[in-house]
Amino acid sequence: MHVAQLNLVPTPDGLSAEQVFAQWPSLADIAEAVASAGVRVSVIQASALNTRLRHQGVDYRFADLQRRGSASRARTLAALLGEIDADVLHVHGLEFAGDARRLTRLLPELSILLQDHANRPPRWWSRSLWRTRYAAASGIAFTSLELAQPFTRSRLFRRSTQLFAIPESSSRFTPGDRLQAREQTRLHGDPCVLWIGHLSPAKDPLCVLDAVAMAARMVPGLRLWCVFDQAPLMEQVQQR
Repeated sequence: MHVAQLNLVPTPDGLSAEQVFAQWPSLADIAEAVASAGVRVSVIQASALNTRLRHQGVDYRFADLQRRGSASRARTLAALLGEIDADVLHVHGLEFAGDARRLTRLLPELSILLQDHANRPPRWWSRSLWRTRYAAASGIAFTSLELAQPFTRSRLFRRSTQLFAIPESSSRFTPGDRLQAREQTRLHGDPCVLWIGHLSPAKDPLCVLDAVAMAARMVPGLRLWCVFDQAPLMEQVQQR
């Protein structure tokens, strides 16, 4: 199977491909995770760089994809996908369902998977248009099916569209020596639990705290440690 991953958020101006990989580590992490399962992976990345390279077994094409919504953009994408002869197209971001819709007209045999990236349902007055766009996808992925509920309640997806719960992780973490890890991080607990993520509603740290509190009744030595960047729920977390 040959999977093409489509990233339509353009790379920052002035960065080389190497700098893009450094600033956006998930660009390679996600593609290489799929490739590690024996799947052939190509990545099409919106960019002014217009370059092609191979990195860790994955083909990357940085391409100027033209203005969003334009006919030239759809033709450029269709030409690239036809050239690499992909079996499945994985489009990152539900906001790009319009691109998926235009591609189905040019490449009707191509199977498309859309992936949610903290997207919200469209406004009510535009939902008819977005239903048509979402219908281009054979499947739509969320990190949890609960995140799909605002869309399904509004009947934005066809009944035949498959929904997938795929917990997302762009970490290359692998198990190692636990004693050495405790010594280096100075974390402790029996067990020691580490949270890495924003303290935001989308990540739901309050649910984690409730679960840890329940577990701590049976495992009093449990300790939870949090590493985060954005923390809009900091006050609620501290109160909990």
